[in-house]
Amino acid sequence: MERPRPPAAGPADARPLVDAFLAAARGGAMGRLRALLREDVVVTTDGGGLARAGRHPVHGARKAAWLFTKVFERFYADAEISHARYNHAPAIVLRSPARVVVYVFDLDAAGRISRVYALVTPDKLRHLRNGAPSAG
Repeated sequence: MERPRPPAAGPADARPLVDAFLAAARGGAMGRLRALLREDVVVTTDGGGLARAGRHPVHGARKAAWLFTKVFERFYADAEISHARYNHAPAIVLRSPARVVVYVFDLDAAGRISRVYALVTPDKLRHLRNGAPSAG
């Protein structure tokens, strides 16, 4: 028997949190970013062996905040960003000249980010390269 999933935060519930995440990550505000993350947050990237991505999950708010501020500074300073839903979860689509990336967020009951899944596999994002507004 399949275990029921907790309901995902709706777009209206998640948007302020995702906006705060974006502002902190883009602004290099590690302290503000850490406050949005659970202490036991896990960040996973999926490059599918076809795109540059982390090989191992990043565990913990301190490491995750550092990672996001550096990645946004280096790769996404001028990226076009749009809100989306991906598998019923809040997400953002980042479009830069180099690539498209989707960040999917799992939120806990207290409204903090418990998991971030960065999807960078080109084959899985092909439909977004042509300017499609949503991640699905």
